[in-house]
Amino acid sequence: MSLLWLARTLSTLPAGAHLIALACGLHDLTGREALRPEHATLLGICRSIPLEYPLLRCRVIDLEAASPDAAEVDPLAERILAEARSDAGAPVVAYRGPHRWVPAVEPIPLKPAQGAPALLRERGVYLITGGLGGVGLWLSDYLARTVRARLILTGRSAPTDEQRLRLTALEQAGAEVVTVRADVTDAAQMRAAAREALARFGALHGVIHAAGVAGGGLIERLSADALHAELAPKALGAMAIDEIARSFRPDFVLLCSSVTALSGGLARAGYAAANAFLDAFAQACARRPGPYTVSVNLDRWRNVGMAARAEARLLALGLDDVILDGMSPEEGQQAFHRVLGQTALPQVIVSARPLQGLPSDDEGAALARRLGAGNAAAAGNAAAAGDAAAAAGRDEPPRRAGATAVGAAERLSPEAVTAQVTAIWARAFGLDPIDPKKDFFELGGESLLALQILNRVRETFQVELSLRDFFERPTVAAVAQRIQAARGQAPASPEPALVALPRTARRLPAAGGPQAPARPSGEPDASKEPADPKEKRR
Repeated sequence: MSLLWLARTLSTLPAGAHLIALACGLHDLTGREALRPEHATLLGICRSIPLEYPLLRCRVIDLEAASPDAAEVDPLAERILAEARSDAGAPVVAYRGPHRWVPAVEPIPLKPAQGAPALLRERGVYLITGGLGGVGLWLSDYLARTVRARLILTGRSAPTDEQRLRLTALEQAGAEVVTVRADVTDAAQMRAAAREALARFGALHGVIHAAGVAGGGLIERLSADALHAELAPKALGAMAIDEIARSFRPDFVLLCSSVTALSGGLARAGYAAANAFLDAFAQACARRPGPYTVSVNLDRWRNVGMAARAEARLLALGLDDVILDGMSPEEGQQAFHRVLGQTALPQVIVSARPLQGLPSDDEGAALARRLGAGNAAAAGNAAAAGDAAAAAGRDEPPRRAGATAVGAAERLSPEAVTAQVTAIWARAFGLDPIDPKKDFFELGGESLLALQILNRVRETFQVELSLRDFFERPTVAAVAQRIQAARGQAPASPEPALVALPRTARRLPAAGGPQAPARPSGEPDASKEPADPKEKRR
């Protein structure tokens, strides 16, 4: 949470800021460094911050050791300062000795397996966390049709009537299905689920970790509890599954990650952090003997699970034009078919779109374009003021609420401003009339609706209000007052020059990630090749 608090505080600076997070053990580059998957949550958060705060640049520098040798301190400090001074530095950099590494994504052809993939057994026993969710049920369907699998599907609640119909279809396809109520964050409950698999079927041949929560929420409003709720099912679940794998020795463990871990996400910082943990955790598992563990960064499954719910929200807000294509359920099944046909890679990215270099948050960028890049949380990929200005089609950087307004020649009465703001809210909420004193959240408001309102304020009044301005006093009356202040027609409400961090947020731990044990050394990734003697890509 400390990094999120810092981003919120720095976002109040009119000129923006350059935020650099130092960590160690994020990437397996030499095979010797101690890997710290819990630190990798920083990657998802830092990739998300610029999407919500376009005047903040956020970068991560991965160091080999938290306490370098005395002879290495000065050279390392110079490299860090050089990164800080650079305007064109990569968002993620790793230093190992004198070498500088930056991430890259390269296509790897995975030919479809002839028949069942090598990792699957006919009538094999497979445990799927989140097994009653959209992705879990489609993977169950694949296993039923491919190897007539015996399935243990875990979830926090009993199956609904609709899910029971899907379970019946699995059995008709040749599967045997057992559902177990278990919280994936509770290691004892997961051990009990694994023991049930042994008691019922006599073996456990594979585990698929498909559990997770959609979460969501802008950094400006993200609480420690909400962040933990997004991290726990992915991170604590992976650790519980790893404990099972070491005891029961399945053929493989497959972790369902997301491309959001690599791109960040608008209003998805917690989700990006959780999936970044999975990617690093799989790398750490590859360092030691045990079942093959792979993290698969999946593109959206079109109309399935979390993606279906997100699409419904966008449709309800009239933002259907930002819904991007993704994988069909059948394409998702084919992706797993190919991934399970190989055992060499601890991480595989599956995308329905070509990835040039690192993937970007295409949906976030599309949403930003739709909502307008002027306000501080809807600027898509704009990582600096000039980028945000270009995205908004302007020559100057975004203005803050206290700056001279653009096109503010026409003076409006307070009553006229309030009336227009009321109309904006009424249109956004689909309600008429709107009580000007009613709180945004009392009306049922949520993050994307706030962005939509701020964009319409910008278009109507030619002023920029930040999310912090909005959420401090989220009523029509308060927004109208802010607009008048921004247009120079009324004094702005006094605000502190500095925002104090709560005592609990002053330390800088691993972004709230759970503690995972460091792994012993192993072999380096064979895909790494130096771009030149000083800069390498991974």
